[in-house]
Order: sequence, then structure tokens, then C-alpha cells
Amino acid sequence: MLSKVLVIDDNQDMVDLLDEYLSLYGLRKDQIFLSKDPIEALEIFRLNKQHISLLICDYYMPKSNGAELCDILKSNQPNLKIILTTGDQNLKLENFKNIDYVLHKPFDYDAFVEVVEDQIFSKPKYEVERAEDREIPEKYEVGVLCLEDENESITGILFSEAKGGCGVIVHSTKGIKVGNDLNLLLGNFDLKNQNYKFETSRKVEIAWIELINLDTFKVGIKYI
Repeated sequence: MLSKVLVIDDNQDMVDLLDEYLSLYGLRKDQIFLSKDPIEALEIFRLNKQHISLLICDYYMPKSNGAELCDILKSNQPNLKIILTTGDQNLKLENFKNIDYVLHKPFDYDAFVEVVEDQIFSKPKYEVERAEDREIPEKYEVGVLCLEDENESITGILFSEAKGGCGVIVHSTKGIKVGNDLNLLLGNFDLKNQNYKFETSRKVEIAWIELINLDTFKVGIKYI
């Protein structure tokens, strides 16, 4: 039985079609989450992952490869059933580790329902990968993005820096979007003494956001 479904597709027509199919199948509007943006979808999933039992995700999207996004969500919810949709007839189920079904476009309502019902009663596909062993440094170079409108801040670890900007790894993108102008504090965090020391503050613009996993993002920052 389906509890809630998350649909991710950058094509509005496809989002509307899947919304219609799921409604015809009997799901209420509050059981269907719709998103055209992978970053937004990640936040939806984070807040509702204990209730979402099925993910329907497009393969080709501007901000993220659909299969990579599916791997991230599956690693955080192994019982999640995933249907990957694509117009590429060369993509097959054996090309992916954690996808339960590849549904080729175009498809009609009957074909869609057949796949959905098959997934309800089948065992989810999931392959566990061993995590890397990493040493933890005593001091981190950090950047703190100050969200002026919300009186909040997001702390991240600096992973690159150049003359025109820097890159920060953060654990939330709430309140930041590409094109936003923010304040950035740069300095370091002393793990041993548990304190921050900031050296510079400057105006910046968010240039890009890339998801790494459910709780980790890379943020490209341009100095203004």
C-alpha cells in the first residue's frame, strides 16, 4: 500500500501528468509531493522520509543526475521504492544499483499503474557501500553564511578558495538560493577547544549549489 509519493521532474507537463495519474489511482493531494527542483525535493524528502514509500524521478535534470539523487535518497531510506523515468530507450534497469524500475517515456495510465502495483508488492533493491575511513583534522577552515532576512546563519567547511570566491560544504540550504546576496564570515573552528575564530567578513553572491547526499551540499560563493 502506498502512503505518500514524491515526484521529481524538471518538466512541468510530466509533473502534472504524474499528479493526475496518482490522483486517478486513488491518492489524495496530501499524499503526493511534487517538485521540479532536486534541491527542493531533497528538503521535502528530509522532512517527510518516514512517510514517503515511493519515489518517481526523472533521469535527466539540469541540476542533478536523477540516478545519483535516487542513490542519495535510497541510502537514507533503504525501503524506499524508486521508479526512474526516462525517454532514453538505451537505459535499462541493470545500468543502476538502487533503482527498482526504469519506466520509459512515453507511457499511458495503464502502464503506469501496472508498474506502481508491481513495486508495492516487491522487495526494494538496495546495495550497501562501505564508507571511507577519514582522519579528522584538529582545525577546520570554515565559512559562515549570514542570512540577514531570517536572522540565522549556516556554518560550512571551506573546501576551496580562489581570488574571486570560495566553496563551502554545508548541511542545509534553507534560506539560500542561487543569486542570493549574503554576508560571509571566514575563519577557522578549533575542534579541540570548541571555538570559532573569524578573520574576514565580506559580501558574497551564491553562484551554485550541488548536492552531495541527503544532509550535505557544496555551495559555490562569488565575492562581490
